[in-house]
Amino acid sequence: MKLTPVRWLAWICLAISFCLTLALDAAHAAEKSPITILTGPVQQIAGPRRSIFVDQIQASGPISNDPNGWDVSAGLSAMLTTALTESERFIVVDRSVAATLQGEHDLAKSLAESGQIVAPSGHVIPAQYAVSGMVTEFGQSRGTSAGIGGIGGAFDNTLSMSHTAGKIAIDFKVISARTMAVIGSFVVTRDVSNSSFGFTGNYKGISFGDSTFWNTPLGEATRGAMNDAVNKIVQIVSGGRWEAQIADIDGDTIYVNAGSVAGLKVGDKLAVEHVTKQITDPATSEVLGELKARVAVIDITGVQDRFSTGRFETLPSAAVQRGDIVVSGN
Repeated sequence: MKLTPVRWLAWICLAISFCLTLALDAAHAAEKSPITILTGPVQQIAGPRRSIFVDQIQASGPISNDPNGWDVSAGLSAMLTTALTESERFIVVDRSVAATLQGEHDLAKSLAESGQIVAPSGHVIPAQYAVSGMVTEFGQSRGTSAGIGGIGGAFDNTLSMSHTAGKIAIDFKVISARTMAVIGSFVVTRDVSNSSFGFTGNYKGISFGDSTFWNTPLGEATRGAMNDAVNKIVQIVSGGRWEAQIADIDGDTIYVNAGSVAGLKVGDKLAVEHVTKQITDPATSEVLGELKARVAVIDITGVQDRFSTGRFETLPSAAVQRGDIVVSGN
C-alpha cells in the first residue's frame, strides 16, 4: 500500500502522540517518587554531630532576575539545607523561620503574663557553623537541529534532535558562628550537556526544584553542585573541632548545652577550655584568633536531648565558668 502525504502525516501524528504519552507517564511517575538531592556518598565526621545553618545564597544582576520567574537565591538556599539534612552528618538548623517562631514565642509569653496560658520553654539549638554563598553562573543554553513540526503547550516544544546545556557556579564560605571567622571557602562548578531526540524548550512552566526541573541539564548541574558543596563542607568541618559550652555549674555537676541530638553519650570525655584572649583586626574588627587555656576534662554521666551532665575527671586547674568552651576532636 502506497503511503500518501496524508497517510504520512497521520503516522507522524501517531508517533508524536505516542511520545507525548510516554513523556507524560514518566513525568507522573517522577512526581509520585520522593525527590532527593543528595545522590552520592558523604564521608563520616568524627565525634559528635556539628550544628549548621545555611545563610542566604545570594544571586545578583541577571541571575536574580531569572526570566522563568524563579527565586534562585531562596531556591538554592533551601536545596542546600535539604542536602545537608539528607547527609545525616549535621544538626541542620533552619534560620529561615526564626522571625516567625520568635513572634509565636513572644505571643505565648504575652499570653502567659496575662494568665491565659502557660508559656512553653524555648529549645533553640545554637548553630556552630554557617554557610553562605554567591551564585556567579546559573543558566541554560539550547541548540536544535531540524525537527518535525511545532507542538504548542507548556514547554513551547518541537520534536527534534537537540543539544541542551546547563551550568551553575557558586562561591561558598563556611563561617564559625561563635567567632564569625571564615574557616574555609571553595567554589563548586557544574556544567552538564545533553544531546537527544526529544522535546526541547525554554523551561516555561517548570517550577524551580520540582521533579521536571531535576530531569533537565540545568537541574542535573544544580544537583551535582549541591552534592559537591555538601562534601566540601564536610571536609572543612572535619578539619576542625566539635564545640559546645558550659551551660551551668551546680556543685560537682556540670551542664553542657549539647545532648543526644548532637550525638553525645554517657562515657564521653570532653575538654573544657577558657578563652583568655581574643585577637581582632584593628581595621575590620574581624576575629583573627583566640588564645585558650585547657582547664579541665569532663566525664559525661547523663544525656538528655538538648543537654548533658558530667563531672570533672580531675580537679580543674582554674575556675570553670558558664560559657566556657567544651571541645571534642582535634
